[in-house]
Amino acid sequence: MKRFLVTGGTGFLGGILISELIRQEHWVMVLARSERKAKQLLSKFNPEEKKRIQIIQGDIVLQNLGQSNEVIDEIKGTIDTVYHLAAMVKFDDDLKDELIQINLTGTKNTLEFAEKLDVKHFIQVSTAYTLGKEQFGLETMYTENQDFHNPYEYSKVLAEHAVKNFEHKMKVNIVRPSIIVGNSTTGEADSNFTIYAFLRALIVFKNRALRDGYSDESIRIIASATGTANLVPIDYVVNILLAVHSFGENGKIYHAINAKAPTNEHILNRIKFFMKYNALTITTNPLIENDELSSTERILNDMLRIYKPYLATDKRFDDIQTQKLLSMSPYSPLDMDHEMIDLIISSGLEQNSH
Repeated sequence: MKRFLVTGGTGFLGGILISELIRQEHWVMVLARSERKAKQLLSKFNPEEKKRIQIIQGDIVLQNLGQSNEVIDEIKGTIDTVYHLAAMVKFDDDLKDELIQINLTGTKNTLEFAEKLDVKHFIQVSTAYTLGKEQFGLETMYTENQDFHNPYEYSKVLAEHAVKNFEHKMKVNIVRPSIIVGNSTTGEADSNFTIYAFLRALIVFKNRALRDGYSDESIRIIASATGTANLVPIDYVVNILLAVHSFGENGKIYHAINAKAPTNEHILNRIKFFMKYNALTITTNPLIENDELSSTERILNDMLRIYKPYLATDKRFDDIQTQKLLSMSPYSPLDMDHEMIDLIISSGLEQNSH
């Protein structure tokens, strides 16, 4: 039995990771800001499993994560590995300071806390989109002086450098997922971010268009038809996190990505099919000016504006190190076929239609 500390454990990815750690009969300490969310997490486990879960109230933006010296002394030397998942995932420019505080300062605080506890291994969940405006992502460090699409990407690059600076104090690894979606076999997803926010925006727009009588009008979305939507099922990401704990090499970065990502056009066509809304199209000119759009099209593209940098480009990622890692583990590489994509989209639309 190993002992883990998980930040962000009450979130979508954290909950699935903790469930798997408990299934493997490990012991997990969960840092939680919200007592309500902590209770929701615990409700998923039976009485015997709950004995191997300890909730500590705290916050990554606080020194020592809000823990007293007495607590530190009590748990020092008892934690094998920290999974640092806690982060703010928002792209708005006016949230830059808050993003830096949570994603950078929070990571530094968690690293320093781990050092005080004599933790042997620190695993940070970052994002594949720290490549900024580059088109091909490698499993290496990116410079903080590159061009970024938003302050979220910038804050996560800074956090990665903070983790890298600790590789001589403890074993560290960075895992970079692309766009995390639901379970590969059930489609289940407890998330309101990324593709699920995108789907919700389309549902809201369709309902508005039907209400206002624009249901038959062709609606163009500014995007690259051949660009890719790099969707990865959450269970695949968790498998990589588990493999990194067992087989990761100090300082290595691992991409949790889809090497055979579907195109934006394919994704939109499947969304249209399940929504029964054929009015949506992708413009053949991703650089079309806003004033060339109809008023209805401007409404939709404004609703999707935070996704524009990702819809208009074709970003691809290397995962050679990850595939080598998986070859040493009991976990399989990702094979996301069209049936799995349909499951993710249909489940996401059903979830967001309520």
